[in-house]
Amino acid sequence: MKPSPRREVRGWLLDLYAGEEQSLVLWIISENGERKRFFHDFPITFYAAGPDETLRQARQFLEKHPVKKTLAWTERLDLFSGPQKVLAVSVAKPTQQQRCFHDLWRRFPTLIYYNTDIPLTVRYAAALDLFPLARCRLVTDEADRIQEIEALDSPWDLEPELPPLRILRIEPNVNPQHASPRFVTIHGARGPVRIPILPWRGLLLTIRANINRYDPDLILTRWGDTWLFPRLMAFCERQGITYFNPNRDGQKRPLQRKENSYFTYGQIVYRGSQFHLFGRWHIDQQNAVMIGDYGLP
Repeated sequence: MKPSPRREVRGWLLDLYAGEEQSLVLWIISENGERKRFFHDFPITFYAAGPDETLRQARQFLEKHPVKKTLAWTERLDLFSGPQKVLAVSVAKPTQQQRCFHDLWRRFPTLIYYNTDIPLTVRYAAALDLFPLARCRLVTDEADRIQEIEALDSPWDLEPELPPLRILRIEPNVNPQHASPRFVTIHGARGPVRIPILPWRGLLLTIRANINRYDPDLILTRWGDTWLFPRLMAFCERQGITYFNPNRDGQKRPLQRKENSYFTYGQIVYRGSQFHLFGRWHIDQQNAVMIGDYGLP
């Protein structure tokens, strides 16, 4: 059989997340300005340790479990207990790793589990020495599946070469927590444009048109997490509208996280709900903690 043709791509890593059918989805801003989606098979491995008999029973349980995986006996070094005989469980799809682990944990709660809750982006970065906006070299096949990937930058570079990000800015005329906004201003490729809030369908269509026309890498908003996008999505749900999707990846729906509070450095910090996109970024300048305090580009 003839090997699939391979090609090399150089560019910056913009986004990374688990896919539905594929293992991982990466978005790269290539050196020629193309925004391109690639796929990378990246099995997720976690470990179980404990008495030999319990581990054997756990392996028998997993052999019948429907999630696609590979099982192996191996030895790993525990920071406090030294070398440990463990059962390594490598799950093919990252989206199924938590299901596999929770089913195993419910059946065998006395085992000790390792590497079960590490975020996918951290796993990938640690395994391949990559980081956000790293300039990379990729070797892919004709189906855009990554065969090789390496960082051409170091995370310690003080002035790395940055990609030419396309930024779309959206903000209401007043703080929605204090008064009802009458219009929003959209700063795009053609300069600022004021759009009335009402009717919501008109605002929705205008924002959609700007996103489609400009194809931003970053949507920079004020109160986008807590007001703009939740209102737009709620309107779509009430009206049965399915054509509005601010993601670059049209196969995914935006991810909404609930508001939360946490204690740090002697004070309680509140963070409002968050609205995350796939294939591009969304940053709410009113909700991103200390976004203006670090002097970053």
